Amino acid sequence: MIELTHNNFIDDWNKAVIFIEQALKVITNHRKNELSFGVINKNYLPYQPIIPILAILLYHTKDSKDIPSCDSKIKAWYWSSIFKKTYSGSTDTQIAKDLRQMKEWFKVETKIPDVVRDARKILDFNLIEETRPTGAAYRGILSLINLNGAKDFITGKPPEYHDMLNDHHIFPQGQLKNIKDIDRKQDIDCVLNRTLISQDSNLKKEMKKLPKEYLRGIENKIGKKELLKNLKSHFINEKCYDHLLDNNFKEFINEREKTIKKEIRKLIGFDDDDSTDILISPNRPFENRMYLRGILKEGDEYIYWIDKYFNEAGLENLTKSIDSKKIKEIRIITSVDKADEDFKKSFKNFKKSMENKGINCLLKVIVDKKIKSEIHDRFILSKYDAYNIPSSDIIARGQLSEISKSSNKDELLKEFNRIWENSKDIISEWDEICKNR
Repeated sequence: MIELTHNNFIDDWNKAVIFIEQALKVITNHRKNELSFGVINKNYLPYQPIIPILAILLYHTKDSKDIPSCDSKIKAWYWSSIFKKTYSGSTDTQIAKDLRQMKEWFKVETKIPDVVRDARKILDFNLIEETRPTGAAYRGILSLINLNGAKDFITGKPPEYHDMLNDHHIFPQGQLKNIKDIDRKQDIDCVLNRTLISQDSNLKKEMKKLPKEYLRGIENKIGKKELLKNLKSHFINEKCYDHLLDNNFKEFINEREKTIKKEIRKLIGFDDDDSTDILISPNRPFENRMYLRGILKEGDEYIYWIDKYFNEAGLENLTKSIDSKKIKEIRIITSVDKADEDFKKSFKNFKKSMENKGINCLLKVIVDKKIKSEIHDRFILSKYDAYNIPSSDIIARGQLSEISKSSNKDELLKEFNRIWENSKDIISEWDEICKNR
């Protein structure tokens, strides 16, 4: 397949050795910004045929004028093969097919190999069923965790600083009887409940406790912010962490699966519609409202909304979106410009309606001109996310604008609380509001 001939056996042999060695380096490389697949050692290799195929692909792309594009395609093929399990049966036919189609794809952008095309179409694989450490998908997930720089739970160091890595149960097997919502005993062995930590850490006595106990101990030592940063490198987000503290196995598994699947979609080049930036357009009047309401519906614990020109359209969006099982408090900040008797009456009716659903609802008005001048954009905050949004009126009219997810949730929350403390309640402090109009 590399077109070897008997006339130049030694040269061809050396050539094959060079590219096999390159393939092994790529497979075991854990640097995410390079062509790398994060395999820890030979025991975690998803499929042996991957090595010679990768060697041939590297050989055929060595002189390419667009190496980044070729590398991206190789990544898409590799991860598609792992999660489609294309080499779990007879391999010779599949190898020949993949090589032929990959060569075509390197030349023609639209000639996407069947394995990649199929993987992009079918993303309903159930990772909770991946319980065998010898399985390709199981090993692939651990490789992804390695690639993500999995920082040790106790030392905080990434994988390359540890001689021995262990495949660690996040909810320990010995705690099975103390886990409140596990459906099947074998689920505790699924890859979603596994991660990589150092052997020294894995053997420590505290790691045999429930995660709500050992993670609290780690948090007390290094702080929540640092712990969440370390956990993120294991595809464990803040919502996952809260489920761990609640001893909620099922919700933890479900949330972690979403996070890992999102990474897989990205690697295989799937055109994911889970975008952090949403365009508001006059051509999509219905979708525009649904985008905003979707954000409100996905909120957890609370919704904090700051908009100097918040009005009844915002109350309507909240009424049609809020999940009373998840949201317990709504706080809204607007400015004195929108605070009139009609709006106060509408808010009181809204407040009563929300309280009947068990949701505490408050609205404050900015009366300080200096504070008002400091605010330009509008934001919606919830426990896990923050969004920069246009006003409800702009969204309703479909004026060209954008909803974008913010990475500054903690800073925005501090600012929201500061402005909240310096604003007036629309009901109990109405007289003071009127004086500043």
